[in-house]
Amino acid sequence: MARPVIGLLTDFGTKDHYAGTMKGVALGICPEAACVDITHEIPPHDILAGALELAASYKYFPPATVFLVVVALSVGSVSVVVPLSSVAPIFVLALSFFFLRGIEVLTVRIVAGTLLIVAGVAVLTALAGR
Repeated sequence: MARPVIGLLTDFGTKDHYAGTMKGVALGICPEAACVDITHEIPPHDILAGALELAASYKYFPPATVFLVVVALSVGSVSVVVPLSSVAPIFVLALSFFFLRGIEVLTVRIVAGTLLIVAGVAVLTALAGR
């Protein structure tokens, strides 16, 4: 099996520890992964610039590459993206069915796990609103 590849693209810059810390966390989860720095010099909060950099580079990576793209929406406050994050596992499940047919097998356990994640996020979000 090929070594997993993680492409990293952020607006963190390289003058502090954040990009390196993110790589350390990724390697702690998957020590055999190859972390490739695409860039950490996206202008702060410039989502379009991040999208353009990703569009220019993704096609040169192996097909199963995971792209970790972090571009902050703002600094100083917490951005709540609950509706999108709470249904993300459903999108991943649906897309993996269409794009990873020969690679990934979807079992009842995977589908049930996905639905439990979404249900858990919904419960936590409802309780946090109290």
